[in-house]
Amino acid sequence: MKKYMKITLIMIFLGMVFLTAGCGKGRVPKEKDIIQDLEEAGYNEIIRGSKHIEMNIDSLKIDRQRVDEKEMRTYCIIDMHNEDVKATLYYELYYVYYDKDGWHLDDCMEWEKAEYTPLSGVNVQEAIDELLTEYDYRYSEAELVREETDLDACEAQLTFETRKYWDNCTVTEQITVAYSFERGLWKSGDIASETKSVDFSPLVGKTYKSEMEGIEVNFIAMDEENKTITLEYLGLFHDDATWQQKTVRYVVVDNIMYIERVYYSFTDFFGYLYYGGVELWVNETGAGGIKNHCLILYSDDTDKGVSGQMIEQYY
Repeated sequence: MKKYMKITLIMIFLGMVFLTAGCGKGRVPKEKDIIQDLEEAGYNEIIRGSKHIEMNIDSLKIDRQRVDEKEMRTYCIIDMHNEDVKATLYYELYYVYYDKDGWHLDDCMEWEKAEYTPLSGVNVQEAIDELLTEYDYRYSEAELVREETDLDACEAQLTFETRKYWDNCTVTEQITVAYSFERGLWKSGDIASETKSVDFSPLVGKTYKSEMEGIEVNFIAMDEENKTITLEYLGLFHDDATWQQKTVRYVVVDNIMYIERVYYSFTDFFGYLYYGGVELWVNETGAGGIKNHCLILYSDDTDKGVSGQMIEQYY
């Protein structure tokens, strides 16, 4: 009887050795085995939406572990890095033992919040791509002007000169974008506008036509030094109307171009002489406005409109 008990104990001991040591499929995974399993399963990547950022696993430490006959839970502390970020992750790994294939990593989850430290600043090209595509296409071009990065504070500020090409103007704006380092990635935040200017020279060669206001205007030439613009215009309500041309003043106030009012005349069926006063303005998004003031029997218009007021004040 003692002989059989001795044999049984030996077999149990050998079985335990087989499960916990050696190179067979039945041994409990060690640190290097777990690292390989994590890499093969893709758990060495930072995944944020469509972004997959691969990391190198530097070390793995088993904090605690519970092994049953067919299951194993291992709590690990893992250090990873790439050229842009280093991270410490706390993974709870769930292994299942299969008779045919041995231990298999079945699930991985965090048991403590991961710690990320930036090793480099914001990727400038990615920041520009985001500006051009993620902000309702507010900008057509962007160029880095200045960069301020504090890796210890996980903060950065990038200043860009941007341009937006509208049909009737070009808006140039210097903006500063704030970034914070969150969960292994730089994330953009508030955008502050530093300076803005609008170039209205693309107006030359353009035509404004308003059936409602009954006017068509061609922009013939522009003198930016003297702040004058030459217009060719036609009243649409009258068959006998003729094209008229005039050079008038303009001002740009708060990135809106105000053009001095122009007048045209016509005679109705009964022989009455009419004058029309046309007021024009163009804002920074390229949208234009036309206002047609029809005046009966006289052309002495004392109300010069908003454009006239702006020109008197700022020209």
